Amino acid sequence: ESKSYDFGSIDRNISANAEFVFTNNTMEPIVILKVKSSCGCTVTGYDKVPVLPGEKSTITATYNAKKTGTFRKNVTVSLSDNSQYNLTIKGVVNTNETITQR
Repeated sequence: ESKSYDFGSIDRNISANAEFVFTNNTMEPIVILKVKSSCGCTVTGYDKVPVLPGEKSTITATYNAKKTGTFRKNVTVSLSDNSQYNLTIKGVVNTNETITQR
């Protein structure tokens, strides 16, 4: 339904989850063959069963926000019909440390 997910602002050392929902608009069952992230900081998940015509399925991307600052990561999805899609997650990781003035 969307190929991009913007987390907005998230705290450091917190895992943030994105869900990408898609519908099989073909006349044949589709199998997700592989989902690969552009870095080790993003873990992906997906159903390994065929998605029948007209049915929906979900791909998840969990970002481990260890570094502060802006991030943009890609997730590549390969399907059994030889198609490939690029998904994007992005956001800003804030430090969750409080600075006090003395």
